Order: sequence, then C-alpha cells, then structure tokens
Amino acid sequence: MTNSLSQKANNILSIIFSILLFLLTIIVGWQLTMITAQNVKIEAQNEKLSVLPEKYVRLERYCKDIAELRTTLRDINVKLDRVIDKQVKYLDK
Repeated sequence: MTNSLSQKANNILSIIFSILLFLLTIIVGWQLTMITAQNVKIEAQNEKLSVLPEKYVRLERYCKDIAELRTTLRDINVKLDRVIDKQVKYLDK
C-alpha cells in the first residue's frame, strides 16, 4: 500500500496534529487546575460545615444545662424558703 499524500501534505498534517495536541494538553491542564481549585473551595466549605453541628450541639447542650441549672436553683430556693419559714415559726414560739 502506498502513501497517497505528498510529503508537504504529511508535514502540514503533522504540524496541525501537533498544534491540536498541544492545545488539547493546555485545555486539559487548565481544566485540571480549575477542578483542583474548586476541590480546595469545596474542602474549605466542608470544614466550615463540619464545625457548625458542633457549635449547635454545644449551644443546645449549653441551653439545656442552663435550663437544668435554673430548675435546680428554683428547687433550692423553694426548699430554702420552707426552711426559713420553719425557722421563723420555730423562733416565734
């Protein structure tokens, strides 16, 4: 089988192929850098999002602890009022 293209045509086709291959390589490299940059942004966003539940859990727990403390202080206050009333009644006798 013989080559049907001339030497000049072969050179032009190889130059065009090389240019297209070079451009394709540049485009793929650019896409790779864009994807890498996007992955970095996504990773940073995921870090921020992973911290949020911890903050909410702490806030929820803090509010729950505050509510328990208020209830306990109310109970102590009621008990102290009873003890003081008993002591006052005892001293009045």
